[in-house]
Amino acid sequence: NIRVPIFLLHAYQDQQTGPSGAWLFNHLSDDVSKRLLISNGHHGMPVQFVAHRRAWFDFWLKDQQSSSFPDINDSDSRVLAFFEIPNGSAHRNTPLRSSDFPLPETQWTRYYLDSTNKLSTTPPNPEDESDADAYEVVSEAADDQLDRVEYRLVFDKPTAICGPAVVTLWASCSASDTDLFVLLSDVAPDGRVRHLQRGMLSASHRSLNKQMSTFAKIKGDRVLVRPYHTFSNPQPLEPGKAYRFEIEVFPVGHVFREDHQLSLSISKPPHADPVRYPKGKKEKITSGAYKYESRQPSSTVTIHSSPEYPSSVLLPLLPSLP
Repeated sequence: NIRVPIFLLHAYQDQQTGPSGAWLFNHLSDDVSKRLLISNGHHGMPVQFVAHRRAWFDFWLKDQQSSSFPDINDSDSRVLAFFEIPNGSAHRNTPLRSSDFPLPETQWTRYYLDSTNKLSTTPPNPEDESDADAYEVVSEAADDQLDRVEYRLVFDKPTAICGPAVVTLWASCSASDTDLFVLLSDVAPDGRVRHLQRGMLSASHRSLNKQMSTFAKIKGDRVLVRPYHTFSNPQPLEPGKAYRFEIEVFPVGHVFREDHQLSLSISKPPHADPVRYPKGKKEKITSGAYKYESRQPSSTVTIHSSPEYPSSVLLPLLPSLP
């Protein structure tokens, strides 16, 4: 019911907000002037965009048009997506301007988890033997002892993603419930790892609310791009039976350099959140900014990747670099 111009700032890695700021944009009517500025960072990020906020208020409250922001009320620039924001520096990339979120120009691309622990656009071959990976859930395991399975995608040229991702996981468990934690990371050629974004789901809460979920048209098909779970009436697992889980990975914007790899890992939730961000002029890295508490019993979780159970991840690739 908001009928006034509204300006939203949203940081991808902002743990405490869910990140729901980007989705709030969709709940505002399209006939209301609105702008979404999205960026890597945390909820201290708005201090880096004071000029944007001031220009917005000057335009709507004082009827003053800033020469630096001529598109302040342009419907094709309702979304400003930033990808690299060096802290303590006035330099930042020129934003990618778009009309909506998720970005209409997104090239949604599905990658399947394969038997060689890679991500491939090729679906599992019916002639191949069924393949599965497994990890152990140890209730009191320290984060550096966490068991996980991992799948990687190598980029042979710079590639950008912007938006939500969905991990469609076919998995079975030796217990009646487990907490699934998926993590997207950038792995550099020298082995350095930057964790980008995550998603999580208790297996017993796999039931979807399709009316509240978000879908996109992909080659004429209606495809799920943001699952919304009911979180009511939990259904225990039958141990050993394969179930389908749709896991929301919160929106993220990132550029993978040439020969960098995207890593998708699956495990129980760690104690300390692995997604960290630069903080302060000296680029100190925060640690333990958010905590997870999973009290599921010890078990074995098996991830399936076969024609019958084709586990995959849907990524929001951009057609060109921002």
